[in-house]
Amino acid sequence: MKTSIQQFKNIIGNLQSSRNIYIDNSYSSLISFVEGYGICFRECHGVDVNSAFRNWLRTKFKRDFSSHWSIYILNYVAHKDEKAATEKLFGYWNEFLESYNPEAIIYLWNEKRESMGRTA
Repeated sequence: MKTSIQQFKNIIGNLQSSRNIYIDNSYSSLISFVEGYGICFRECHGVDVNSAFRNWLRTKFKRDFSSHWSIYILNYVAHKDEKAATEKLFGYWNEFLESYNPEAIIYLWNEKRESMGRTA
């Protein structure tokens, strides 16, 4: 699993440094690429990094999202500034991947849901 997570770290690093090689410069293209890569990654490695990242963000922001997490980052964290949202997103992905521990993320999110009166 460590090796597969390193592969995910590498693609995020490559996108951050040379995104134009892979996709155009828009925030929506970045989100689509990362989500699609995450789906492929889950199928190939059995690790659902997209869900773990979403749960990590929920714990970080101490909230559930009524829309996709990328919309929350764009509209509420970056105040509709795509460049700022992109910078924040890379920062969050790097922070998440450095501390990646799927069991802890699932536990923290389930604990949060229980405190809100919800079940997992």
